[in-house]
Amino acid sequence: ERTKDLTWAYYLIGAQDKANAIITEIDKRPLGALMFAQILLTPGKIHASKESAPNFVRKLRQAGIAEDKINAMFLPSNTETNP
Repeated sequence: ERTKDLTWAYYLIGAQDKANAIITEIDKRPLGALMFAQILLTPGKIHASKESAPNFVRKLRQAGIAEDKINAMFLPSNTETNP
């Protein structure tokens, strides 16, 4: 929950690079996918681009999740401004 709040805060202030960096670090962890699942179940989305979580995205694709569903879990890659 803290991670979601922190990445949302960075997104709101226009610091998308910091939100992406947090998500990238989580993605490197062995239990990173579990942390992302928790974020998505709260409900919401990961407040970073999917490029910042390549391992998680790979696992989703291997599980047969459609690309449009994966895209809906993340912010658009070109998001650089506040909502």
